[in-house]
Amino acid sequence: MTSTRVDRKYVLSEKVLEELLFANRERWSLEAVAGLDVQHYETEYFDTAALHLFHAARGKRPLRSKVRVRHYVDTASWFVEVKSRNARGETTKVREPWTGSLIDAYPLLNASMGASAKIINDLVPTARTAYQRTAAMIVGGGRMTIDRGLTVGAHAENSHELFGEGSELVIVETKSPNQSPTPIDRWLWDRQIRPGSLSKYALAVASFRPDLPLNRWTNAARRLRTEVTSGERV
Repeated sequence: MTSTRVDRKYVLSEKVLEELLFANRERWSLEAVAGLDVQHYETEYFDTAALHLFHAARGKRPLRSKVRVRHYVDTASWFVEVKSRNARGETTKVREPWTGSLIDAYPLLNASMGASAKIINDLVPTARTAYQRTAAMIVGGGRMTIDRGLTVGAHAENSHELFGEGSELVIVETKSPNQSPTPIDRWLWDRQIRPGSLSKYALAVASFRPDLPLNRWTNAARRLRTEVTSGERV
C-alpha cells in the first residue's frame, strides 16, 4: 500500500482545538475504525546505532526516510512502514504486514528508501512512541488527525510522558493530497497559527539523547518539555 500527501503539523491547546472543530463543523466528519472514534497506536522505530535516519531528518536532507513498525492496537494489526519525504515537502508512505522479522521487509525497504537503502543491514530497534488518535475526513479532500496522550522513549526502556493526563496540548496534523492547504489549514493561518516542524521520532530520541541538537525541532521540543516540567498551559 502506497500513499503520497502533504503533511502539516500544529501543536494546539485544547481550547484552540475546540474552537477549530466548532467553527469548521461542516468541513470535517469523524473517521471511525473498527467502530471506534479513538484509536491507540504503538510505534517502534528502526535506525542505525549512529542514528543515520535521525540525522538525515534533522539536517532536512532532500530525500529522507523513517522506518517503523506500527501496532494498531484496537484492530490487533501490525505493519512495517517506510515514510519518506522529498524536496517538495511531499510525504510518501508505503507499508506491508509485519511478519516479526525486518529481513522479510528488505524488499520493501530497498524499493522505497532511495540512497538510504544501503544501511538496511544496520537497522536496529531504536525508539518507541505511543498515543491515542482521532481521525477525520475533510470535505473537499484530505484528512485531519488529532493525537493525545503522547509518550516517547528508547527501545525497551521506560517511556517519557509528554501529553499525560491533564495535558492541554494536542498535535493536529492535516494531510492534503496535494500542495493546496485544506480548509482546516486556512482557518488556522487566518489566526496566525502556522504549521511547525515536529517529529515524534525526534522527540523520542531527544528523551534519551538530550545531548543531540534538534535544529528545526527545538521550538516544539522546548514547548512540550516546558509543559512537562512546569505544568505550563499553552
